[in-house]
Amino acid sequence: MKYLNQLKTVLVLLIYSATATAGYVCDEWDDLSTVTLTSMALVTAPTEVIDLTSFSGAATGYGDDGREATECAGFFDGNDMKTPDDHNIGEWGDGFFNGELQNAKISPSNTDILLNPDNMLFDPLYLDGIPNVSDNIDDLGDGFNDDLVFIGPDDIQDIGGDGIFDKDGEVIESTGQDDPGWVFLGRTNDAGNDFDYADTGIGLFDENDNSLQLNIGELITIDFGCDVNNDTTTDVNIINNDGCNQWSLSPIASIAEDLDPLFGDGFFDHLAFVIKAGDEFIIYDFNFNIIKAEIEGITGLDVDLEVPYNLAGTFNWLGTHAISHISVYAHDPILEDGPTVISEPRASLLLLFGVILILLRLKSTRVAL
Repeated sequence: MKYLNQLKTVLVLLIYSATATAGYVCDEWDDLSTVTLTSMALVTAPTEVIDLTSFSGAATGYGDDGREATECAGFFDGNDMKTPDDHNIGEWGDGFFNGELQNAKISPSNTDILLNPDNMLFDPLYLDGIPNVSDNIDDLGDGFNDDLVFIGPDDIQDIGGDGIFDKDGEVIESTGQDDPGWVFLGRTNDAGNDFDYADTGIGLFDENDNSLQLNIGELITIDFGCDVNNDTTTDVNIINNDGCNQWSLSPIASIAEDLDPLFGDGFFDHLAFVIKAGDEFIIYDFNFNIIKAEIEGITGLDVDLEVPYNLAGTFNWLGTHAISHISVYAHDPILEDGPTVISEPRASLLLLFGVILILLRLKSTRVAL
């Protein structure tokens, strides 16, 4: 009996290891329609609205409420932590979306087995049970985690300047690109009646010593409530779930230029909503590379992901627990020409320090002579 129980344990572990990374995806559920995208409009042409609710039945994923989420992951145990607390520009290890381990808010055991003690789903360097080893070979031979959520190995880049990559995302050095590129935009606050915007470019400076830090609220207005796309703060308590379940994201016209020093050209190619309810959370992602191709195929319009769009949609939460908060992430697309950033300490200070050391060395040499 003892050996039989041991055999059962081994079989369970084998089955789990073979299916763990397949069980997190909920794209076979009707839950993809929990969050939808109903409209898009160029910021520079706000009245020329692309009404995605009119595409019902024209392509998979479209219904009366527009385009449902392209992918979903969850439910995950615990809280959606950590959020980025470093530069918040999508670097590896800055928040659990970028491969950092999930943190427990209260109990150390209140984490999901797929996110802690290893982040199997968001860490691009997690390979076959070995975390943070970029020169290992995975099943596809590209050196990256094959089970990444929402993005693939071709989306991994070098945002922070700690590696080298080419325009196709191919590793040039074994310490090449490792940055997933997810930027935390912020979350509804604990009261559920306002949105707390994050900062990006924290502690970064350009080559002229100018700070690159920006508050995302200066660039984008994110609303949840009854009356959206109105450049106001959240106007309804989402926790009450009173039927006013709309969302909107409205960038300023110059957002691409304002963010160019940090992210280069372009806007974003993924938008993800993390819904926290009870002691678990679920993530809904919109892949605009897919949506772009769909809209162009249906309408013949040209959708340019390098310019900002006003976006609007719905969320219809039918979970057994009330929503405690919603977090929002955007993904920085990989580009041929990436940004140049200089982290603290500032380059000019390092240069000045070097000059001082040289002068002191010359002075001490003369005294010795």
